[in-house]
Order: sequence, then C-alpha cells, then structure tokens
Amino acid sequence: QPWALKIIPIRRIIRHNDTEQVRSEISMMIMLKGCRHVMRPVCAFVDAAEEAVVLVSEWAAGGTLRDHIERRIRHHSRFAEDQVSGIAGHLLSALLFMHSHGLVHRDVKPENVLVTADGVCKLADFGMVAFVTRVDEVFKNGPGSPIFAPPEYAFREDCDSRFDIWSLGVVLFEVAALR
Repeated sequence: QPWALKIIPIRRIIRHNDTEQVRSEISMMIMLKGCRHVMRPVCAFVDAAEEAVVLVSEWAAGGTLRDHIERRIRHHSRFAEDQVSGIAGHLLSALLFMHSHGLVHRDVKPENVLVTADGVCKLADFGMVAFVTRVDEVFKNGPGSPIFAPPEYAFREDCDSRFDIWSLGVVLFEVAALR
C-alpha cells in the first residue's frame, strides 16, 4: 500500500523556530485519526540520514482539490451539483469532527483537501491548527492562507469554528464557480 510522506528538513525547523509547530501537527494528526474525512496518520519519525522529520499518512491517489479545480478550468467543465454537495459534506464532516474536539484548522483551502481514488475528500495539513478555547493561539501565527481567512481575522475579533466555516465557503465558491 502506498503512503504519503511529508518531509520537513530539520534545518528549516530550526531556522523558523518551528519545533513546537511540528510537534503540534503530529499531535493533531494522532488526535484526529478517527474521522473518515481527515487524512489518516500512519507514523512520524526522524530520519537522521536525511536530517528531516518525516510524517507518514495514507495516500490520496486523486491528488488535491486544487488539481481537480484546475483540470475543470482547463477543460471548461464545471462540477455537477451533487459533486459540489459531496465535497461540502466531506469537508463539513471533517470540520465538525475537529470542532467537536475544540480545534480550528485555520488553513482550509483546496491545496489542503486531498482526494482518494474513489472520490472521498479528506482534510490535510494540520500545522496551523489551534485550540478554539485559546483565542491567542488562533492569532499567533496568522491564518495559513489570508485569502481564505474570514473578515474577523483582519480586525482580530474572536475567531472560533466560524473561521473554518468561512474558509470552507470560499473553497466551495471556488469549486462551484471555478473562480
């Protein structure tokens, strides 16, 4: 069975002072492994020879949602309504699971949605996840992708699970409108 590898050079971790963020991402992957619509972690380890931290997760043969959007744009072919609602359902399932654990993803975007061979959408990349109960954590590193962040972020108002729902709306608009 193929696996996906996220290789993070130790030099980069040290240079950007990301030790805690990498630890947090590994913890989040483990905490969220019970949801069908979240990428399932396999393991994490330090590869001394490559001088890198390696995160291993299930493989998504369909690529990213961004790949699917760009393919549709190139072929002038919109997603069918049931496809858009299916994507929405999968991502809402993942976000509901995260939010029920008091977590906000903060980086919901097409590049962080992976698609399996059978068309199941799975949320990935948990490096920006924060506990909703810690508002300062939501603002600490900024959103993963400002274009997908809600207006409240710009005004540093309370951001909770609505942060992800706004971002999901932007993603679904892009899927439906191909813009």
